[in-house]
This record gives sequence, structure tokens and C-alpha cells, in this order.
Amino acid sequence: MGKDYVPTSDNAKLTWADNLKNKLPAYTTTLGLTAAEVTSYQNLCKGITDAITSKAAAQANAKKVNQESDLAIGNSVKQLRSGIQGWKQQPGYTDAIGADLQLLGSGSSFDAATYKTTLTASAYPGRVEIAFAKNGVEGINIYTRLKGQPGWLKLSFDAHSPYVDNRPLAIANTPEHREFMAIGVINDSEVGLSSDIVEVVYGG
Repeated sequence: MGKDYVPTSDNAKLTWADNLKNKLPAYTTTLGLTAAEVTSYQNLCKGITDAITSKAAAQANAKKVNQESDLAIGNSVKQLRSGIQGWKQQPGYTDAIGADLQLLGSGSSFDAATYKTTLTASAYPGRVEIAFAKNGVEGINIYTRLKGQPGWLKLSFDAHSPYVDNRPLAIANTPEHREFMAIGVINDSEVGLSSDIVEVVYGG
């Protein structure tokens, strides 16, 4: 069985379908097609490109909404913490009031110096998803490199799991062994320890 000519990744499939739609009319007679058949095949190609474009837009919008929500939540929590700190300085404040308002905490404290996030990497057609846990930080800086190479490339700051790495392959149809690690971020500064390295073979 010959090599499949339909690409697996969404980006490559979009280019493939758009090329087929635009160039097929030139081969109408050669391929024994009618004008109606050409139009039908072009509509199928357009359905592919429209669906991929809509999917990408929805994913981008969902990520934007999640990031905006996390930012709004973080800002509100920050202002609440400032106010609550003042309440606890009042002469009338007691632990009973704190318990009733759920202001006493869980007994476990966040230590920025020893904080270390955990990552998992999963490869899908057209993307790699990096899931992570914030556990007290505002977000994480995500880094990557090809296995065996020195140094790390910063991909992005992300406040909402998972981070989606949809970078194309450096060489088409040549899978890459990608490694990822992350560091927690608070107030735009990295804190704690680097995560353990996770790796995945990404085929595009």
C-alpha cells in the first residue's frame, strides 16, 4: 500500500485541501470530470478548510477566555487578600470569626523556594499538549528542546493547562523527539525548581 497523500496534521491538511481546490479545474478534461463533479470536489475541500479554520479559531478563543478568566480571578483574590489582612488586625477579630468566614487556611503553606510543578506531554495530530498543575503559582514558563541538544528555548508563559505546542516540524514528515520542562511564575518572576523533564515523539 502506497504512502497516504492526505496529511495528518490540521495545518498541512488545510494547505493540501486548498491546493486541491484551486488546481483541480485545470485537470477537468484530463481526469474525465464534469464541471459539476469538479465543483462538488471543490466544495469538499472547502468543507475541510472551513472546519479546520473554525476549529483553530475556537481553540484560540477558548485559550484567550481562560487566560482572561485566570487573570480576573487572580486580581480579585489579590485584592481580597489585602483586605483580609487588614480585617485580621482589628481588635474584634477572633479565630471563631476566621473559621466562620473560612479565613484560617488549611495548615499547609506554599513555599516558593521549593515549588516544583509537574508536567505530562501528549502528542496528537498537529499538536503536543503539555498539561501542568499550578498549585499556588500564577502560571508557568514552558521551555523546550530537541532531545540531545543543549540549552532550552522558552516557548511561552501559560496560566491555564494544557499548553498547546503547535509548532510545525523543522523537516516535513520527519518526527521530532521533543523535551519539555517548566518553572513556576509569580508576579512575572520565576520561582522554585525546574520541573522534571517530559518528552514525546511528535510526528506532525
